Amino acid sequence: MKFSLSLFIARRYFFAKKTQRAINIISIITTIAVAVGTFALVVVLSVFNGFEGLVIEMFNKFDPNIKVSAKVGKSFIISESNLKQIKAIDGVAYAGLALEENVLLKYGDQQFIGAIKGIDNGLFNYSGLKNSITSGNTLLNYKGVPMAIVGEGVANKLSVNFDNAIQPLTIYFPNKEVNNISLDPSNAFKVENISIGATFSIQHEFDSKYIITPLNFVQNLLGENIVSSIEIYLNNNADVEKTTASIRTIVGADYNVKGRDEQHEFLYKIMRAEKWAVFFILLFILIIATFNLTGALTMLIIDKRQDIFIMKSFGVSTNTIKQVFIMNGFIITFIGVLFGLLLGVLICWLQIRFGFLQFNGEGSFVVDAYPVKIISSDLLYIFAVVMFIGGLASVMPVFNIFKNNKFNLIEQ
Repeated sequence: MKFSLSLFIARRYFFAKKTQRAINIISIITTIAVAVGTFALVVVLSVFNGFEGLVIEMFNKFDPNIKVSAKVGKSFIISESNLKQIKAIDGVAYAGLALEENVLLKYGDQQFIGAIKGIDNGLFNYSGLKNSITSGNTLLNYKGVPMAIVGEGVANKLSVNFDNAIQPLTIYFPNKEVNNISLDPSNAFKVENISIGATFSIQHEFDSKYIITPLNFVQNLLGENIVSSIEIYLNNNADVEKTTASIRTIVGADYNVKGRDEQHEFLYKIMRAEKWAVFFILLFILIIATFNLTGALTMLIIDKRQDIFIMKSFGVSTNTIKQVFIMNGFIITFIGVLFGLLLGVLICWLQIRFGFLQFNGEGSFVVDAYPVKIISSDLLYIFAVVMFIGGLASVMPVFNIFKNNKFNLIEQ
């Protein structure tokens, strides 16, 4: 009953015209400040979510759901029984082998040090590589002949000419079997030629480093039947944590078993740290803006001194009177938060739908417009935090005024 009375009076105070026009102006300014701060938090966090999602999507085209690699050394010999057990785990869609090494690439007169990654056809089909081909054929083998799929950055550095189908890509790898290369420098490297079938574009880190070839081609180049990783793709409804634990049990303690977040753990931590750092900076600005609420409530209490004496004469307790003004502060904060959330979500939706905010300048961008992603949990965090700040800004001045009996509000 007391709460309903406090809310009723607070609502009347908020919407009613005050005797001092400045109180209305300060209340409106406070509401706008809360709305603008909330709007900024929604937009900034949504943009960070968009960029994080874009980066994750690009990395996911190249990285498997789970990757198994040796803790010591770059490569290992896979146990067929272990591979069969991994494939038999519930939720595993495909488990394939990959071999990666740094090599010297030569095309015509151009040379480049990059990385060659050999994969089987299953991995090629399950990864996003097949959908990232920008030119050429989406084949690792053409009529039994191995083909190379080259990152666009590597292709540019090597000045690859697709019109010259005869020109092969020459790959050099250090010959580990030679003990003293000074005796015969020509034996210092193992050399293999391969035709370039296509180029891919995923993300600059991959495009400017990798060429993709069949697994057996890389194994022949290295002269060993080894792999550098087991790459595992899961079904959509698979339990990642449970599957990862099962794989760890199979391969043992000598191997790293990492999910997608762990494969680029530092990058993801940096992105999330940046997001929440900006969140707290904007929150600090919002806290400063809500100081207007303290002034608005103080002036409202002064303006309603006569009402306070009348309420006390009718037997209304001091705590109920306090609640009236605290509720008024909550109403100001709630309306500001509500408008800020609605406006922020509307702007983000318009950006997602129409992409009106474009990247400026020349160059090739992965997307044309700023990526935006609205996450409901972020909206809940923003609402809760801003309401908490508004609540503190409402409670503190009211309790301070009544505790110290400022403006003679309580009869002695």
